[in-house]
Amino acid sequence: MSKYGDFLKSAKDLLSKTFKYDHQVKVETKTSDGVTFKADGKLGKDKFKGSLEAAFSHNNLEFKDVKIDTASKVGGKMNLKSVADGLDLTFAAEDGLVTANSASAKFGLAYKNADFGTFNAAVNVIEGPVVTADTLINYQGFLVGGEVELNTGLRSGGALDWSKYNVGVGYDGADFRVGVTSSKKFGAFTGAYYQKVNADTQVAATADFTVPAADAKSAADSVTVAVGGAYNLSGDTTVNGMFNSRGQVSGSYTQAFNKSVTLTAAAQVNAMDLGAD
Repeated sequence: MSKYGDFLKSAKDLLSKTFKYDHQVKVETKTSDGVTFKADGKLGKDKFKGSLEAAFSHNNLEFKDVKIDTASKVGGKMNLKSVADGLDLTFAAEDGLVTANSASAKFGLAYKNADFGTFNAAVNVIEGPVVTADTLINYQGFLVGGEVELNTGLRSGGALDWSKYNVGVGYDGADFRVGVTSSKKFGAFTGAYYQKVNADTQVAATADFTVPAADAKSAADSVTVAVGGAYNLSGDTTVNGMFNSRGQVSGSYTQAFNKSVTLTAAAQVNAMDLGAD
């Protein structure tokens, strides 16, 4: 686990990553000198979205997410690795080109220690400036972490604004992980459980709770529970299944033809309204 944002990643990925219902294609290739290229295209209801991305490294200098997309956004990230023991310096920039007020430039640092955990901080010097930070402490498998985002308001002359603050606790065992995190400034909470049962089977469950508004007429929809799993039929074939408390039942089938080509097919039905399309 590299940062606070990955707190519940194992469970969330298992219950969402292969269940895609849009028209999408991804192509990734790597050159002999280590440069990686990714092309991503998605056909939506009324338009096509696409992006081209590259990544490469030289000694301790790493360039990631060097990208341009059909929304006329260009950007990239640069990491200067191992400046000190466990410490990397980071820089990320993005410009909307034809979109006003969409540029950002973030300077930051990332620290990782096997006995402590991780700490990340960054400052967006164009907006705000906005300061973000997150930490994840790991002690004998017990996890405690949090994240904050502060808009200083110096550029606009406004007041300080804590636009984000959340915490999480959990436990990371040898073959399972359980945790709870907050979001939306304690306006919502997510609990998750993930277990690798054996070499072929994985299971996961999540529970999302949104704090009802003071004027809400009903809190019936404030909790959503999802349960699912994945099973490797063979070395190159995997099936996934998932259902949630809203009546959605999903399934997917992933076939790896070789190390370069993978096909995924997914479907979803509403068990509470089987007569619908």
